[in-house]
Amino acid sequence: MAQDTEAKTYTGRILDQANNPVSGVVIKIKGATTTTQTNAEGIFSYEYEKGKIITLTHPDFLYKEITLNKPQDNHNGFLIYLTEKLVQDHQPVTGPYGESKREDAFLGASSTVYTDDLTKSVSSTIVEALQGRLTGLYISQYRGTRLTDSDNTQFFLNSRGNSPIVVIDGVQRDLLSIDPEAIESVSIQKDALSSMFLGMRSSRGALIVTTKNPSRGAFHLSLTGQFGVQSVIKKPKPLSASQYAYMLNEALSNDGKEIFYGYDDYAKYLDQTSPYTHPNVNWQDELLNDQATTQSYNLNVSGGEKVAQYYISLGYHNEDGLFKTDPVNSYNTNFQFERYMISSKVNINVTEDFTASLTALARLQETNQPGGTGTGYSDLLNAIYTTPNNAYPVRNPNDSWGGNLTFNNNLMAQTIHSGYIADNSRDILGTMNLKYDFNKVVKG
Repeated sequence: MAQDTEAKTYTGRILDQANNPVSGVVIKIKGATTTTQTNAEGIFSYEYEKGKIITLTHPDFLYKEITLNKPQDNHNGFLIYLTEKLVQDHQPVTGPYGESKREDAFLGASSTVYTDDLTKSVSSTIVEALQGRLTGLYISQYRGTRLTDSDNTQFFLNSRGNSPIVVIDGVQRDLLSIDPEAIESVSIQKDALSSMFLGMRSSRGALIVTTKNPSRGAFHLSLTGQFGVQSVIKKPKPLSASQYAYMLNEALSNDGKEIFYGYDDYAKYLDQTSPYTHPNVNWQDELLNDQATTQSYNLNVSGGEKVAQYYISLGYHNEDGLFKTDPVNSYNTNFQFERYMISSKVNINVTEDFTASLTALARLQETNQPGGTGTGYSDLLNAIYTTPNNAYPVRNPNDSWGGNLTFNNNLMAQTIHSGYIADNSRDILGTMNLKYDFNKVVKG
């Protein structure tokens, strides 16, 4: 008797026990590699052959299998119900080369976090998103600026006393080269047994990052945007010129030395009748804004049919610094960070047994800062906080920059009128994976 193997399209909706739609359920024919997922409404469409078994998996719900013998056999009028797990079982852990294994298949300790947790908080980099989410991984940030293009100089990652090796889709790469929106999961293998594939460096452990994999389904587009305002938590309040003069005189007097400022100095500091010889300049107010803006945007596109599936993520992030600028300048002297990122993956089913996967990651990063000597972020802040209000005026009567033998670098000239330093970095990383199933030739 001839068997009907004509492909049918099955459309269904997956709900939980409270009739709420379940998104992110992975649907595939048992034993196959091609998958699709439910959308935000819990709806999916999938082609199947008569007699095939469809599997439904979700980390928060019990595994389920459905055998469909007829196109209209869509349980309860196209509705499928999943039961939520009371106790979470072993989650799959991604291996160093993208293979999925049960957590207990690893000899040593491992910990995994998934994309839903990574995107809960507002983070501009994957390193910030990982903080506090992976057991055994300690992250500290060296500085608040983003003037470096490597996680090695901006962040410190530590696992059991060692800096772990970062592996993205089976290749060692810079952790900051990927957008958090493009990540499916991050696993940390915390000891030598779990990271034996690193060879001599296995004692350092491994941070394994897996990017999102394309799935079958209709064209899907999502756009997310974030806009925020950054501000200084607390700024030290400087002494006024008269207060500084009084405190210095008191310190000299306590040491048995002659006081430096007289009564006339106090009077001029208070009434500001001689601002050039007796200035009272609050350098924080002169150079720093109270707030700075930050914004991020992500555009994700996915879809595909039986032969090919694709996933593309475009990301943009911008952060402004707190330093003031002069509108007269034709250039920007503020600290600024701007980044464009592209992540893409295409899966192609060349034949039933032969599949190809192409992955590309690209990053364009631009940074800006003042161009004067000693204009590093920490250098300028230290100078602002250690320069007294009566040190020198911003400008002299002839409109030249103020200063003296003790303070010979004018802070305003350093930050706003000494040019700028721009740094551009670009990198493109690509991988191609070819997989052939030899089960028809050699079993096992």
